[in-house]
Amino acid sequence: MQRWTWSQHKHRNLVKGMMFILPDGYICNINACYFSNGANNDASILNATLDKTGEGSLRSVLEPNDMMLLDRGFRDSISRLDAVGIKYAMPEFMDKTEKQLSCEKANRSRIVTMGRFVVETANGRLKNFRFLDSVIPTTYLPSLKIHTENCAAIINAFYPPLVSEDPRWEYKAALTTSRLNMSNSLQSLVLKEDWMNLRANWRNMEETQLPEFPRLTEEDLKDLTLGCY
Repeated sequence: MQRWTWSQHKHRNLVKGMMFILPDGYICNINACYFSNGANNDASILNATLDKTGEGSLRSVLEPNDMMLLDRGFRDSISRLDAVGIKYAMPEFMDKTEKQLSCEKANRSRIVTMGRFVVETANGRLKNFRFLDSVIPTTYLPSLKIHTENCAAIINAFYPPLVSEDPRWEYKAALTTSRLNMSNSLQSLVLKEDWMNLRANWRNMEETQLPEFPRLTEEDLKDLTLGCY
């Protein structure tokens, strides 16, 4: 048991669980607990989950052409998802010749990351329960899945949705998709003017010297920090 639960990543004993979150933050399905040895990475857990059928399984909820937003750790599940007719989206990978993602790849990756914030926030909600936010004694291991499911049920019943049918969400979604094929004009300007090799001459500026500098409203700041980028 010590060997099977040892996590080389966390440098401690660990059991892994996996939650499946709907777009509004509702916790649809919980898989717990898996050992932390090399045989149980994210992709293998998802593959095992998709192999299960029957009432209460994830397959009983999924329908053909449903889409999963995944991180790069699930790249080995692509063939399995294709086999069961599930679409997927995950951040892009760099080619061997690339030093950074191209503008197109970065735009597509950004959309996936924006959609996956629901997953990260739903995981954070579980940490509101002190039992799940601390080291759990091994004596709880046989009943850990039940405790986790109970906490998830409380969240589903009493916590508000993370995303609702709000015009602000629709505006951000439309703005993001409209900029999917937008090029990086700043990068083009830097390369064209060779700014990377120029010496910067900094000067102190007063507000009166920049009369045309845009005044940012609270909504402008929200769009910059919490908007499509």
